[in-house]
Amino acid sequence: MTNSIKNSPNGILTLLSTLLFLLQAGYGYAQTQSQITFATPQPYCPGVAVGYSWVVSGSGGCIYTWTVSNGTFQAVGGGILSNGNHTITGNTLTQVSVIWDNVVATANSGESSGYSAPTGSLAVTANSCGTGSGGSQTLGGSLLFIKTLNGVTPGAISFTGAPNLAYCITAALTLSVPQTQLPSTNNTTYGTTRYADAYEWTIPSGWSYNGTTSNGTTPIATTTTTSLAVTPSGCGGGQIKVRAKLTCNANLFSNYQTRTVTRTPAALSVTPPSGYTQALCNVTTPVTFTATSLACASGYKWTIPSGWISGGVVSNGTNTYSTGTTNSITVTPNGSSAGSIGSTATLNCGATISGSYAITYNGSAPYPVFSPSNPICVSFSSSGTFSVSGYTEYDWYVNNGLLVNGVAATSTSPVHTTTGSATITAPASGFNGTIYVRSHQGNCLSTYVQSSIAIGGPNNVSITGPYTCVSPRSTFLVNGSAAFASSYTWIVSPPFTALGGGGSSIYIQAPSSYGSGTIQMKATNSCGSNYSNVLYVNTCGSSFALTTLPNPASDYLEMKVERNQLALEGATMETDATPIPEFEVKLYDKYNQVRKSITVKGKIRMNISSLPEDTYFLIATNGKEIIRKQIVIKH
Repeated sequence: MTNSIKNSPNGILTLLSTLLFLLQAGYGYAQTQSQITFATPQPYCPGVAVGYSWVVSGSGGCIYTWTVSNGTFQAVGGGILSNGNHTITGNTLTQVSVIWDNVVATANSGESSGYSAPTGSLAVTANSCGTGSGGSQTLGGSLLFIKTLNGVTPGAISFTGAPNLAYCITAALTLSVPQTQLPSTNNTTYGTTRYADAYEWTIPSGWSYNGTTSNGTTPIATTTTTSLAVTPSGCGGGQIKVRAKLTCNANLFSNYQTRTVTRTPAALSVTPPSGYTQALCNVTTPVTFTATSLACASGYKWTIPSGWISGGVVSNGTNTYSTGTTNSITVTPNGSSAGSIGSTATLNCGATISGSYAITYNGSAPYPVFSPSNPICVSFSSSGTFSVSGYTEYDWYVNNGLLVNGVAATSTSPVHTTTGSATITAPASGFNGTIYVRSHQGNCLSTYVQSSIAIGGPNNVSITGPYTCVSPRSTFLVNGSAAFASSYTWIVSPPFTALGGGGSSIYIQAPSSYGSGTIQMKATNSCGSNYSNVLYVNTCGSSFALTTLPNPASDYLEMKVERNQLALEGATMETDATPIPEFEVKLYDKYNQVRKSITVKGKIRMNISSLPEDTYFLIATNGKEIIRKQIVIKH
């Protein structure tokens, strides 16, 4: 006789002997058997009675004692229950019915599911069977697996579809959890992985599933899949709950898995029109501000700065303006103050969200803008009309002999105009000038902006170059400058040659033998052209030399033109006897301005006592040759 209970791979408990007794509803019991028999496969459902039978073969009148763990016996067949219904004893008690417990699973990292659950066991002992031996025989059982979700928590709830749940978002969401595994059903003994039969869902109040709106507490659906498609309300949040379920008996649930949904208010922004940055002094042009457009907004209300106007109503700073479902408002600034534009949107669900835009006030008038741009051209002794824009009234003044509307305006006594134009008149001669304009209306003032006025073309046109002789065949640089010039033209006389350069500078090639020439620059802009000073140049080796004493000089400068003996080497006696010609001598300062001029033939004295201390240049020419000399004056 066998005395053990074993599991087959498919979960049906099989004994090593022959027959199984199949129990039907109402627990019909088998004939005499040599093993415990049953028909319900593992794992067992908690709370559901399972019938078992066992008879000692070839004997009768036995007293049977049945013992169960993680289950209880039903009182059948006249048995006596004890030990909390875990033991039942009775004469000829060959059939019992067991209700298995809803055992509690515990977290166990050793299981792939993360949980393990206790197993059940069933054993029976027969005594006083009349076999003559007077002994006992025991039929014990191996582990019996019990279905359970008790103590199990499903995996985390996830969203698909619209995870960003700001206000007004009602797009469908699909909620899901991982499939919930029954504890211990994947181990090597049982061998088959089992999962929960269904999932019970509860969703936040106001959300809906399949056309039914949730009250937030009653489960909305039980699904045989691990997901649920729901529609959120426009504003409401709350808790999503799901628990796994066994359908073999009532109230066999797992713990709840939860996820709290907090609806975040949609950002309500208030924006000004493009280019609007601040409220300006005396500017009362209407401005339209716009709030974020919200699909679930039932209306917008606004507050505007005190003294501003909307819809013909002057704001006191606290009163509100309704624009219905229109998300914009047009306001008229008062030209003397600013504040915030506020908007509050009321949503269909009753919630409100607000936003604002802070406006700064600029008590200064905006800067005027000149037309045309720099430089403004005026011919000598003529007038031109010049315009500015950006405001309504302006102050004007000029310098260097220019007139504004016929008036010699100054910074302390400008000319005021109520239009953006003024007539500028140039003097008969002089230098370029400057026009200054500011916006001015009432107590609103900008700072002055300025633009240059080119009178008769570029001004201050000059060139600088070598003030002593240059070596034959050498190359040297001449630099020019001019105010408001846009192009330059160079005039170079033979035997010197222009090699090129860029703009206001040019490289010059000296001849291979003695020679003299001139260089000049013409500067041009849209107003006209003006010429620079003439630069006299000559190669070293003139027939004559200019001797000056003393150097440095203080009050007088002694000058003498005489033959250059080095240059006359090899010349004939007739050349030596040629009379010394008359030279015109000019004294230039460092700005290339002539400070003294004198004619020399032989020896002469120049009075320099009135000139300031500095470095000067003497240039002497007889129309054919040029002699240069650097002089220092020190008193």
